[in-house]
Order: sequence, then structure tokens, then C-alpha cells
Amino acid sequence: MLARTFFERLLPILVIVAFVFPLQVQSISKFESAKVLEIVDGDTLKVNYEGKEESVRLIGIDAPESRINKKAKEDAKRSGEDLKTIIAMGREATT
Repeated sequence: MLARTFFERLLPILVIVAFVFPLQVQSISKFESAKVLEIVDGDTLKVNYEGKEESVRLIGIDAPESRINKKAKEDAKRSGEDLKTIIAMGREATT
């Protein structure tokens, strides 16, 4: 009886997923293009998109900073690495 109750609760969720998933696939299938103008650092780009310069931040990428700033100092403190090492790794991530 317990197993039946579990599947009875799961069925409406599976039905919703079955209807929602195809909609997500359709929205993903549209491709956009942009020209990369500059690589700012390991996780940020400048692009030309529809005639305008835009800044693009790559989600899920946490590259070290390539310039001395507040975040670079925080990264050095958090990791125990020398600030110069952090900046060097950030510049390497840019190339």
C-alpha cells in the first residue's frame, strides 16, 4: 500500500514534467550569435550583439582576477595564495 501511495503522488509530477520539458527544448533550440571583441578575464567577455557592445559573464566559471582589485585580495586571503600568484593565474585564464 505504501508503494502505491508513493506512485500516486509521483504521477502528477511526471505528467507536469512531460508537458514542460518539450517547451524547454524548443526554447533552447534557438541559436544566437555574437562577435567576441575582447576577453576581459577568465570569466568575462565583451561581445558585439545586435550592433551593441555587451559584457557577458560566464556562469559557473570562477576564474581568478587578472587585475588587483577587491575580489583578487579576497581570493588571495581566502586561498592563502600570494596576490601576485592570483593575478598571474587570472592573466593565464584570460589567454
